[in-house]
Amino acid sequence: HLVELDFRQTKDGVLVVIHDRDLDRTTDSQSKLSKKNVAVVSLTHAEVSSLDAGSWHHPRHKGLGVPTLEEALDLVQGKSITMIEHKAGRADDLVELLARKGYIEDVIVQSFDWNWLREVHAADPKITIGALGEGTLDADRMKDLRGTGASVLHWDYKDLTTESIQLAQARGYLTCAYTVNSDLSLLGAAATGLYLITTTRPARLQQLIRAGKAKRRSP
Repeated sequence: HLVELDFRQTKDGVLVVIHDRDLDRTTDSQSKLSKKNVAVVSLTHAEVSSLDAGSWHHPRHKGLGVPTLEEALDLVQGKSITMIEHKAGRADDLVELLARKGYIEDVIVQSFDWNWLREVHAADPKITIGALGEGTLDADRMKDLRGTGASVLHWDYKDLTTESIQLAQARGYLTCAYTVNSDLSLLGAAATGLYLITTTRPARLQQLIRAGKAKRRSP
């Protein structure tokens, strides 16, 4: 129902879809550039796009490059909803991209950096904001959300309790847990009444839903 991805910004300002700070793990940067720990922000988009970002995952993906956020959005939007996680990059540049593509009201933008979320919300209050977090989720923690415009709380499932979920939902937040994978965790997360579950096993979750073992909840 949603596709979650992460973005960073290249040296020349292009937003690209990649999780890690450096390029070592998911590209052939070490062999091609003959050095380790090459940060995404240290290279231009042309340099980043010259790297192989597919082979690390499976040989059949050899030759695939690091996509731009714009390319990823064009692939996902219309078929699903993109949940865009900020790893690094300027808020204004993201908002400009979303406005230019007409996606302002059709995506979720999230970050662990709540000050950055405030910048996004100030730039365009129509964007759906998700506040990522971990640790204790209580009334005091929720006070820190002021000014972020967050309507989604996306929290580490290991730190959530039924009470904290109920508190968040009573205050109008759509609650989401990350990253829930085992059958027991998926069933437990669904039973607590979460609106969203982030998982790397979506097919299994759908199977549990179809079997009536996990009940979907509509916001």
